[in-house]
Amino acid sequence: MPRTRFTNVYGPSETTVDCAYYTAERELPDGVSVPIGYPVSGVELLLIDEHGKPVPDGEPGEIYVRGVGVGLGYYGDPERTAEVFVQNPLNKHSRDVVYRTGDIAKRNEYGELVFLAREDDQIKHMGSRIELGEVESAAAGIGGVHLVCCAYDKERSKILMFYEGDASRQDVASNLNARLPRYMCPNVIVKVDRMPDMPNGKIDRTRVRDEYYDNK
Repeated sequence: MPRTRFTNVYGPSETTVDCAYYTAERELPDGVSVPIGYPVSGVELLLIDEHGKPVPDGEPGEIYVRGVGVGLGYYGDPERTAEVFVQNPLNKHSRDVVYRTGDIAKRNEYGELVFLAREDDQIKHMGSRIELGEVESAAAGIGGVHLVCCAYDKERSKILMFYEGDASRQDVASNLNARLPRYMCPNVIVKVDRMPDMPNGKIDRTRVRDEYYDNK
């Protein structure tokens, strides 16, 4: 479809749906996530670390959304509102409410934002901080892998990876060893017939992990 323009649009409902966009204008290699790009007009996207400081380019941080699209909060739920609609940590002088998305991203060499994982999916493994979304992205670029998700077994200190597809476990493992640092490679790789999903269509990560241990 050479005359079609493809745009990847990002944004949670709390920021009036859309706050970033990326127009596909270059070829992306396998295993590289499609960027979420740049903020839309009237919006600023901040990448903030766990100490409330901006992160250097290339380093992961949580996306904070600032600007005209930020909502007022959750109706009838002041506690939840206070958790994520917060004062801009970079502005100490005036009221400046931003929305904490819980999404981890980084800026690539083009200055574009690239989504890495949910904050809940960020783990500490073998002394290193890992975004499971990066492992999933690398696996998704392997031929014969159609659907993939990762989970972390904190008690056993193991990264678990589940996938649908025709690729053998050996091929998946060898490809990941070539694509990822050793500390990011899954300790367990499981091929499943069908990935369980939730009512909203997303993969049920808890269920797929529990089914693995139940069957084991």
